[in-house]
Amino acid sequence: MAKRKPEVLGTVTAPSGALFLIDFGFLELWCHDREPVMPPGVLGSDEATADANAGCDFRIDGPDAEKCGKHWDRQWHPRFHFDIPKHGIDTVRKTFAEFVAEHGYDATLTKLRARVTHRQRIADALEHGKGAGQVFFQGIEGFAFAGVPADTEMLVTGERMGGRDRAYKDRWRWVNLEVRPGAKVASEAEVGRVLVDRARLMFADIDALGAWNHDGSTDGMADAVFWGRDAEAAAKATKAPRLQSSKSNRYGWENLPEAEALEKARAVWNLKGPNGWLFALDFRPHSHHWEVLRQVRATPTESGTIHVGGATMCGFMTSWGDGLYPVFAQRTRAGELVRVRVRLGDDARVRTLEAVTRRAREG
Repeated sequence: MAKRKPEVLGTVTAPSGALFLIDFGFLELWCHDREPVMPPGVLGSDEATADANAGCDFRIDGPDAEKCGKHWDRQWHPRFHFDIPKHGIDTVRKTFAEFVAEHGYDATLTKLRARVTHRQRIADALEHGKGAGQVFFQGIEGFAFAGVPADTEMLVTGERMGGRDRAYKDRWRWVNLEVRPGAKVASEAEVGRVLVDRARLMFADIDALGAWNHDGSTDGMADAVFWGRDAEAAAKATKAPRLQSSKSNRYGWENLPEAEALEKARAVWNLKGPNGWLFALDFRPHSHHWEVLRQVRATPTESGTIHVGGATMCGFMTSWGDGLYPVFAQRTRAGELVRVRVRLGDDARVRTLEAVTRRAREG
């Protein structure tokens, strides 16, 4: 069977010369150069949010700091232990003291006076990893890498699984950032990984992320969209139209002033309990996140390109859902970056999904 040609998902620019690969569904947690704060609602209770925001970051110091940190192996950067909630501070101190005593390291654990900003964590990761490294924030882990041209528009391409298996053939095997197309590849190596928990990824300039608006409407407009078993009944009750822009039976209103869209969303939601109806509802302010997802829903590649903070970012769905995905770098003989590859699908992932499906069917 002939190999399928790569497809273009979008474009990326990196004025800073470095990019961050991240599950962009979690950019609601990104604080960039501000003090890291967990927003309300994410952890499920006000108490958990307060506990997280009263926490701290630790740094390992002393002659054996790096060796000790690698052996302790809590987070990717051996010198730091980020985002420790208040209730865990004493436990971390006790655990570290016991570890140092057991192994004889000349190292101390320093509680930092101020939290390390997310942008600084990228800088520290790039420095420690000599141009590439993992970045931990609020329980999420992304991958940062430098060595990309600051003045070039780069394509993001995807390669499908292919084959005869209808369940998997159209899913992505690889998604690639074409850094220097046409350059001869002399080596390929696995350089990191990226954690996905909301089924999506994005290549984004590390400085432009400071301008990302995750939830707030950029034009004062919003959508209210609902779908599911009883969505049609709810639509009749509220005179909501079927959305022509949707591939499936979805109802609601698009491009309304934000306050009006919110009012209509509440009216629909208030019908759910009294009627015992089942449906899902989204209130979607026209944020940067919304704009990428709008394109994702409308394109066969499930991808979108957006201009933010002087840079072009490209987001896409993994097509496999959540997981921990390895990242590879292809380089020239001189060490220049040619291509960054995210391996999304392989035979091992197919076998895992088939096993999960089989167990679900067997009850």
